[in-house]
Amino acid sequence: MSYGIADATGNNASLATLMPDFRARQKDKAPSAVSGKAKVSLVQTIARLEREVPPPTGHVCLVFTDIRNSTQLWDKNPAMSTAIHLHNNFLLQHLLYCGGYVVKTEGDSFMCAFPTTLTAVWWCVTAQIQLLHVPWPQEILDCEEGKEVYDEHGNLLARGLSVRMGIHSGTPACELDPITCRMDYLGSMVNRCARISASALGGQIMCSADAIREVNASLFDCGLASKPQTARAIEEIRQLQTVFLPASEIKLKGLEIPEMASLVYPAALLGRQRLVESGLNPSTFPSLSSPGSPADSYTNGTAAQVICDQTLSDDACLER
Repeated sequence: MSYGIADATGNNASLATLMPDFRARQKDKAPSAVSGKAKVSLVQTIARLEREVPPPTGHVCLVFTDIRNSTQLWDKNPAMSTAIHLHNNFLLQHLLYCGGYVVKTEGDSFMCAFPTTLTAVWWCVTAQIQLLHVPWPQEILDCEEGKEVYDEHGNLLARGLSVRMGIHSGTPACELDPITCRMDYLGSMVNRCARISASALGGQIMCSADAIREVNASLFDCGLASKPQTARAIEEIRQLQTVFLPASEIKLKGLEIPEMASLVYPAALLGRQRLVESGLNPSTFPSLSSPGSPADSYTNGTAAQVICDQTLSDDACLER
């Protein structure tokens, strides 16, 4: 499936505006290592795009992304400038194809907004698959962080830059930035989404309990969805046999209330969880993963069989 510029949805021609760099608001972070050439390339790509969806407001779904071990890659890999250019262009074009809105970028991280939760999940799972097939520079593929990793069945699990993603749904404060004329999202919901993303490992998609409620309501008729979900997103998620695995309660840095998060994988990449449950960090993937790990029990299941919303007591949701 091709995710080209021509497939972008929506009719708002406002993407030529320069993407805001919000390092001033993130003073606790190290300065961006992205080269000026890569930043200019991203702006040029945005300017070439003709359409994007209008910025969602009200109940929205936010996604934060981040490249694993990017600081080390910038320090020691000369191909990182080319790789970040490929990463930015792919995520941006694929985002517009799925109907998402670029809020801002910071270094190699993206903050995106979606009108519905299922659209955000669709973007994340398909992006994880397509990132494996980006034409990464050979220097990236030769390094520890970007090498190809296969499971015992020969399925490709990792290749090139590894991106972690966090998904959270809610109602943030929506304000138009007077300088960039782009919508910005503020408040505790945004902070929680950023912390959820930071809790994921490379190649993982971590989903909040609020987002899982939306998934349960839309895919399995358990509870009420906040708004109607996109039929295309639902169909794509089902076709990819997307699996939602319950994670334990996690404490989020700087936040009092912990999160009951779930991990989301397309079936083709479920082997990544096998490595994690075998005690192997994705940042040091071996060439092959060993059989017989706990994740084996998931490989023949469907999303409907393994999904778990920890906030619901109705067992019917788990059986649908």
